[in-house]
Amino acid sequence: MSKTMFNKIETDLGYVQRPYKRFSELVGRVNYLLNPSKYSRYFEDFTGWNGVDIATTAMAGWAVTQATAGSATLDPVVNGVLLLDSASSTEGQGIQIQQNIGAYYTPAAGRKIWFSARCKIADSALDCQFFAGLAQINTTIIASNVITNDIDLIGFGMQKDDAGVLSAFACLGTDLDEDAGPTLVDDTWFLLEMEIDGLTGMRFWVDGVEITLSNITSSNFPVDPMVPTFVCQVDDGSTTPILHIDYVEVMATR
Repeated sequence: MSKTMFNKIETDLGYVQRPYKRFSELVGRVNYLLNPSKYSRYFEDFTGWNGVDIATTAMAGWAVTQATAGSATLDPVVNGVLLLDSASSTEGQGIQIQQNIGAYYTPAAGRKIWFSARCKIADSALDCQFFAGLAQINTTIIASNVITNDIDLIGFGMQKDDAGVLSAFACLGTDLDEDAGPTLVDDTWFLLEMEIDGLTGMRFWVDGVEITLSNITSSNFPVDPMVPTFVCQVDDGSTTPILHIDYVEVMATR
């Protein structure tokens, strides 16, 4: 989570911000945010799971679905990084994971939900069908090379021929819209942050820069229970993209 998002959550939860002079003051601020009476928090750093190539074996806490191909392993070089390898050169093939431990996040009046994930796409970010965010349980978040429009979801994604242009997506039922953000750089880390405010407010940031929303409106606002979701699939087939996930964090007010 970035410092900007950290400070914003403090403000939203009613904490009066001030510069801290001692480490103990910082600890006090963190403890306030970790107060379970204020909000629920899910954090996955991918350090406690032994990665294996996916066939019939699922990774603990997550439902793993192949689109014909794909594997999920821990990075053998960098601690705490999950690799979602499309493992194919065929358009539309790859791998999807969804959290399946019952930590559902449901937008509601007066509730705020924050999503954050640090990722990068290698080999290549310009040839990848991608999703990172919250979605209803579904085994085909990206189907026929586009993000599905028959479930509630909200997050960041790329579809067929987007060529590395990352967009914000939101869908209520069958009403899906998107707004374009930055163009990703291959094999370069980026930070995704998202805020859901009640049943009306949605904001998206990439590396701290907010995506301007013009197509996404309240008509796209998801209302059903959703879980953290990631997808990495091949686009035009010229490369075999690999999604690196450093961590994912989701918080929600009670």
